[in-house]
Amino acid sequence: MPAVERKSIRLTSTAAELIILTLLGDFGAPPASGSGHTLHLQAPHYEATHDVAPGAELKTYRIRFAGTVAAHDTPASVLRGDCARAASEHLALDLTYHSAGTPYQYRISTRYEIPCAVSGAVVINGQETTLHAVPGQRDHSWAPRDFWALDWVWSAFHVGAQYFHATELRFFGGARIPVGYVQQAAGAGPVRELEGVACAETHDGGAGDEGRLASGMDITVTPRGGEAMKVSVEPVGHAPLRLVSDDGRVSLFDRAWGRVRLEDGRTGVGWFEWNQNVLDDAQV
Repeated sequence: MPAVERKSIRLTSTAAELIILTLLGDFGAPPASGSGHTLHLQAPHYEATHDVAPGAELKTYRIRFAGTVAAHDTPASVLRGDCARAASEHLALDLTYHSAGTPYQYRISTRYEIPCAVSGAVVINGQETTLHAVPGQRDHSWAPRDFWALDWVWSAFHVGAQYFHATELRFFGGARIPVGYVQQAAGAGPVRELEGVACAETHDGGAGDEGRLASGMDITVTPRGGEAMKVSVEPVGHAPLRLVSDDGRVSLFDRAWGRVRLEDGRTGVGWFEWNQNVLDDAQV
């Protein structure tokens, strides 16, 4: 069954918004079925549906899920691969992603990103949390995803009506490539690609794999032809995955929802990923 690390977090001190942090992952899922604009996945313990209305491509997407999941009390247990103590819970969600900005397609990969406003409901064991136009991000990739070919730091965050996406690709051996954008709400200005992304994360220093959970990060983003902007990240809730390849390679994929603060004092929220391969001496 899918794994879920669950935690309730308050995004702001002025609004009574509570988000249930979930991450669904099932590497043995059967292929999705469907045609046209609807995909449906039926597995023994759950079912999921992905819809886009005709004419609403890149604008509105709806995701529904219902089933039994494995709930972990701490993110560290997921990184350790400790599934024995996971509890079974019932999860249902019905979320609609409304594009809030301009879709951005990578130049170097088959992938696009869209800043979104997300509305709907998440229900865990009968307890419902309603969301209305909360900050979100939708991305889509074609072709295989090789989590063991390189490391990366991925981020997407909203600061008012300004949207950021910043990725630092980290190749074994030291080379780094920046990808991303800064943009305003859809139609309010151009999408400015980033020519520089520098990420410096800190960790909590715990023993073993759980010590790889990020406790903070500073990001410097530089729009093409513009001035660098510094962003401080405070992770609030983690939902990681331990990714093991068919040949035994391991990547510790930390993902977190968090708060951000720009050097000019503006604040916002976002989602962050750290793909961290466990390397032997020959790979470094």
